[in-house]
Parts: sequence; structure tokens; C-alpha cells
Amino acid sequence: MNNVQDISSSSSDTSAGFRFEFRCEQCGSVWKSPYTPYRTGQISGLVALLSRVMGVSSKVGNATHSMANLRSSGAHAKALANAKALAAQHFHVCEECRKAVDAACWVAAEGRCIACVRQPAGGAAQDAGGSSESAGHACPNCQSATDGGRFCPECGYDMATTHKSCPGCGALHKRQARFCTDCGHAF
Repeated sequence: MNNVQDISSSSSDTSAGFRFEFRCEQCGSVWKSPYTPYRTGQISGLVALLSRVMGVSSKVGNATHSMANLRSSGAHAKALANAKALAAQHFHVCEECRKAVDAACWVAAEGRCIACVRQPAGGAAQDAGGSSESAGHACPNCQSATDGGRFCPECGYDMATTHKSCPGCGALHKRQARFCTDCGHAF
């Protein structure tokens, strides 16, 4: 997954640790990995802080700082691998476009992301009559092409119901109605 950003804290600080931010490449939503403390860096930061407070030579602080930095790359790589394993539970990589997407942008039945489901591979397929496969499958609310299903993947419109209720009085009307015949409320 290439949708990761390192938001770790310094490798030689009392709060040293590793944390990573993973972003959905469709909608931009963010998932952050749990904080993994880097104990060597925390100890180094503590020693440096104590050496400054007690007036001890800065060589002690520098030595522990160097040790923490030397060991941090291996600890960082391990923390990143663990974070990616956890992120794999929250993200799916689309086989078609290779983007990492979260559950909201993933169509499990298709095994692809929403964008690839909306845009079939190689453009719209042609049937024997020459019309496109998705003809007649457009959301009545936003006109996005759909692949069937109850809800529009773009706006969430419920395409399975044929009627809607008035938000003003609750009267039932056909989906095409623009005004309530009982109270005049606009839809």
C-alpha cells in the first residue's frame, strides 16, 4: 500500500514512537495505526533531559541520542510492517486500478472499488444490439451510471422503492412527485 504517511515522533525524545496514517485513495478518509512506543528513543530522550537538568556533560546525551538513531531504522521498519498488516484489515487494494480504498469505497460483490465498478474495464461493453450494457441503469436522483443494486453508489438514493413519504405530513407519493398533494410540501 502506498497510501501511508509517517506521523511518528522523534527517535530520541521522551515521547518517541511510531504511528502511521493511511488514507483512502478514493474518498480521502483517514485511518491511523495505534501508537507504538520506541523505548530506546524514549530512554535516550530521558537521559538527555536528565543530563541537561543535572548539568552533566552533553556527551552522555549525545551518546544515547546516537544509539537511538542507529537502532531506530530497524524498529521503524518493524512498526511500519505491523501498521500495514493492521491497515490491510481496513483497506482493500483494487485489482483493476491498484488503489487502496476503505470499506465505504469498496464493492465486495464486485471485488473492485466504486470508481472501477462505475467505469467498466475497457469502457462500456456492447451487446448484440449495439447498445451499452449500462443503458437504462442510471440513478434517477443524480444520473450516475449504476450496476444495479438497491442504493446508488454515488449519492445513496434508494432505487428499489417506488414511493416516498412527505417529510411534512407523511403522506405516500410516487417517486416522481415534486410536491405533496396533501400539504403542498416540495420534495
